[in-house]
Amino acid sequence: MKGNEKRRSSRNGGTGKRAANRMGDGTDKRGENRAGNRTGVFFQTKRLMFLVFVLMICAVGLGAMVLRQDNSRESVERTKKEQELQSGSVSENGADSQEKKAAGGAKLGTASPKSPKGTEDESGAENGIETKAGSEDKLGEGKRPETVVIPAAETELVKELEAGEEVNPGTGTKPETEKESEIKRKPGTEDESESETEAVEKLVVAIDPGHQGSWVNMSDTEPNGPGSSEMKAKASTGTQSPFSGKAEYELNLEISLLLRDELEKRGYEVILTREDHDTAISNSERALMAYEKGGDIYVRIHANGSDNPGVSGALAMVPSASNPYIGNLAADSYLLADCILNGYCEKASFSSLGVQYYDNMTGINWSKLPVMILEMGFMTNQEDDQRMADAAVQPLMAAGIADGIDRYFIEKGLRKKTVSREDQKKMDEVVTHLEEELITPATAQGEQWSVSILDLETGAEGSIDGSQELKSASIIKVFIMAAIYDRICYPASEERYISFPESYEGELKQKITEMITVSDNGAANLLIESMGNGDAQAGMAVVNQFCEENGYTGTHLGRKFLEANPAGDNYTSADDCCRLLESIYRGTCVNAEASAKMLAYLQNQTRRNKIPAGLSGTGALVANKTGELAGDYGDYVENDIAVVEEGGAAYILCVMSNGVQDNGAAISRISDISGMTHRLMLE
Repeated sequence: MKGNEKRRSSRNGGTGKRAANRMGDGTDKRGENRAGNRTGVFFQTKRLMFLVFVLMICAVGLGAMVLRQDNSRESVERTKKEQELQSGSVSENGADSQEKKAAGGAKLGTASPKSPKGTEDESGAENGIETKAGSEDKLGEGKRPETVVIPAAETELVKELEAGEEVNPGTGTKPETEKESEIKRKPGTEDESESETEAVEKLVVAIDPGHQGSWVNMSDTEPNGPGSSEMKAKASTGTQSPFSGKAEYELNLEISLLLRDELEKRGYEVILTREDHDTAISNSERALMAYEKGGDIYVRIHANGSDNPGVSGALAMVPSASNPYIGNLAADSYLLADCILNGYCEKASFSSLGVQYYDNMTGINWSKLPVMILEMGFMTNQEDDQRMADAAVQPLMAAGIADGIDRYFIEKGLRKKTVSREDQKKMDEVVTHLEEELITPATAQGEQWSVSILDLETGAEGSIDGSQELKSASIIKVFIMAAIYDRICYPASEERYISFPESYEGELKQKITEMITVSDNGAANLLIESMGNGDAQAGMAVVNQFCEENGYTGTHLGRKFLEANPAGDNYTSADDCCRLLESIYRGTCVNAEASAKMLAYLQNQTRRNKIPAGLSGTGALVANKTGELAGDYGDYVENDIAVVEEGGAAYILCVMSNGVQDNGAAISRISDISGMTHRLMLE
């Protein structure tokens, strides 16, 4: 109010004040007072209105601030919620995901050898089988699974919050905290899914204790295979021991029950086609039962018999690749049989008669799973029979079979091999001794050395600069051999097949033999050119493609052998060589049959002056491939890679040296490395 008066006085230039002084009578003063009172009331009213207006503005501003804070808080909560959905910590599709996997028959953590409806799919991807490892990778990287979406109700909640409208807790648009807790309470949450995963990821082994009691009439016939016109008896009682008096059907069940117990201790689920001697079930019915009850492999337990009592030993029977019924399962069946037969003979000390092909066995031909028959020994041989009937030996027989099953699933990538601290400590000590006593003195002279070791029984690994890429010399020929088996002998498809027109029968086998066993460079160059249809560069590209596809990242074929003025060179690493030899040894390089053939070539190696020389007098069986350069291409190289077996022990040793000052001294050093490794690992 006073401010208004001052502004008026200012505008009048002070005239009003001088006029009042001139008048000087009381009447004028009273009039002035009355006018002032009316003016005061007017201005008091305006003051109140102004205060009310200011309060209204403050109230509106405060309300807006509160609303913005609420919106900000809700926005933060929504962002946090979305991050949780993206990271997988809160997943509404947990239940749906579990239900879909269960409905599809897929096993979390296993890419089962068995595919739906009998189709074979080793990778487990084509038929929609999802592995636990793959799922963990997706969630672990913080990527949102494609099926995780924000529900419609939550979407409406977001829209309302963005619009600044109040959310009614009693409606479907609940506050975020309630919605989040509701999601966490839904089936398929983390705790539930973990327990379900543990339940479904067990591997399932179907065991068939061969034959049944003699009083069970199984004389009727059934087709030898699906759609076969050849008929065979449904089942039989098997052979009979003239020594222990035990019937085969009794022995088979005894071992099968022990095997079941052993496998269950190791975490497997087990199916038995019979648990007594009275069950009337045919060979084809047993095979179908193994599949229909969810088996991953089918192991048939039998004992052998012969008219010659001198015949002894264990053997395995499998289908061949040309089997008209399950030829597609031949490779996996061979691997399964090889693993079980080796594990059985090693543990129970039976001699091995090897894996043999049989395409006339009803129980094999009707199988929809990788299948093998283990003939544990000859009941017609006194020593075999007495050992198989011995209560002290039988647990070893079951444990050996279980060891082979473990090994099979490890090779297929479906079971992890745990390395004990003691085994790894022992390997570390081996590496320390090698490095201090043999490698460091050589590298101190400017030479390049690398070593890679793998204990094939325990899984313990050791490496001294094993990943460095060095000139390979002829050890790269093992990779060439593997590429030949992958693209010429056992192509995965017509598109990958490369033909090898032989100028004489058996030429391909002869050239591989020459390339590996005597390291013939001409044979190697011919094989390289053949893979490229006459073009060496194209052939080298095939070998390099094989290396890339199989993770041999340090290996590259850049020139033919003894090529004049080459544009590139040949390289590999000790670690790559170790992984390749492991794959060959375990039967997973291309397939089990190809691996067995490649291992046989290496076992027939004639150049034995390096790793094998260090094992003189030990009785070790060595499968190796050497490589050397004596000034060729400006370098001096001595390499050797080997699989070493003795008794129940087996390991891989790969040694590479480049830039050596004396080839003879380097050869002696590799021999010393071999001898020390063998002594320390087997002591």
